Amino acid sequence: MDGEPDLWIGGTWRHSSDGGTRDIINPANGSVAAVVDEATPDDATAAVAAARSAFDDGAWRATPVTERSELLDRVADLLQRDKERLASLETRDTSGRRRISRRGATSRWVAGDCR
Repeated sequence: MDGEPDLWIGGTWRHSSDGGTRDIINPANGSVAAVVDEATPDDATAAVAAARSAFDDGAWRATPVTERSELLDRVADLLQRDKERLASLETRDTSGRRRISRRGATSRWVAGDCR
């Protein structure tokens, strides 16, 4: 397979288990903006199992609420810092600039809710 893997499963980047890919089409002009791995049902099952394991056995569950809040605030800071680049990528993917600012606001809201 060409290119870097696009699926983050169980703490590692990997390609689709069947080698399938999907073209991401820029809705503004119909050009191919990217080619990404297409997850299979087996990939989704592996991702859900990894997430369950991380939740049940991982460090996040034992992380104090105040530390979780600080981490979520950091996510919001990074989204804010890179919002123009992320908005450009999101626009090329779906023509949806508004979602980026909502993601930062959501991260900050959840961080506040942790306090």
